[in-house]
Amino acid sequence: MAILNKLFPHFVGVDVGSTSVKIVEISRFGKKTSLKNYAHLESATYDGKPFRAFEKETLFLEGEQSVAAIQACFDEANIQPQKVVFSLPDFSSFFVTFNLPAMDNNELAKVINFHASKYVPIPMTEIVLDWKKVGPPPSKSDKNKPLHILAVAIPKKTMNQYRQVAEAVGVSNFVLEPEAFSLFRVFAPADDQPLCIIDFGAKSTTLSFGDRYGLQSSHSLDVAVEKIVKTIREKLEIEPEEARALLNSEGFEAKQPEVARVLTIAMASLTSAFNESWQSLLKREAISDQRPRVLMAGGAARIPGVQDYLRGSLKTKVESANPFAALDYPSILEPVVQEIGPSFSVAVGASLRNF
Repeated sequence: MAILNKLFPHFVGVDVGSTSVKIVEISRFGKKTSLKNYAHLESATYDGKPFRAFEKETLFLEGEQSVAAIQACFDEANIQPQKVVFSLPDFSSFFVTFNLPAMDNNELAKVINFHASKYVPIPMTEIVLDWKKVGPPPSKSDKNKPLHILAVAIPKKTMNQYRQVAEAVGVSNFVLEPEAFSLFRVFAPADDQPLCIIDFGAKSTTLSFGDRYGLQSSHSLDVAVEKIVKTIREKLEIEPEEARALLNSEGFEAKQPEVARVLTIAMASLTSAFNESWQSLLKREAISDQRPRVLMAGGAARIPGVQDYLRGSLKTKVESANPFAALDYPSILEPVVQEIGPSFSVAVGASLRNF
């Protein structure tokens, strides 16, 4: 078995959201990467308790619920976690982007720590900071051009929580990764047109911009499924389950005009955030000025009418994310992966990370 594990290494991506856990297991042989297994558990069908909760404006894991849900997924799908990548949601990390004058790497690290401290809302002693240069590598002729920096800060408390969860489910070989990096691993464009991945989730929505050189910026906003459901429930005076079913099945096409009005307000906020982020990148000269295409990830990507609205408001191509296109899988699964693709985008991207 040990020899087989070396010949066919398995990698597992784990995405713990507020209301669901998604897990993908892949195997590799040579250049072939195959879908070995996947699992999905909704908190509503498990014990009704969320897998995450806000604390001081940060979304932390609910340890016991997360451990039980992950273990249930491992057991149900017979997943053998050799190497695991846990994705970190947007509210569990802080992204900072800025330009700096050209300088050597030794000096750069100190300057980045100083700049990041001005933007990260918690003390630097309580975080782990990582950073990278983004954009095309400089040529000899433009070696004095400003450096485009993407820094990410992860609270040490968050890292300790994941370490405890990993130990509780019997995982010793694991890494943590912000979900924006997982998404760009699987969807990074091959051409020169920039890309925006909109991860439309239960508690927040993340806008991640980048190009063929990788992720350039990422930030979140409070446009979220649960907030939309709550507003619909209050407007129509119906139960949360009814409001959620109405949103998912009818969306903009609902007979009740209040549903479309609530969605329009949410999409207008998303459109405004998109345009603001895009203009900020252009001002920094960090990316091509070609209008980015958009991929919709997250379960809410399939709400009827949302993509059509965004095509009009963003004036660009908008389509559903299909992370399974990067994997080999039996053709009989095609209808399934087409349906679940957007919601499994982070888990697939995490599983593709090289150890």
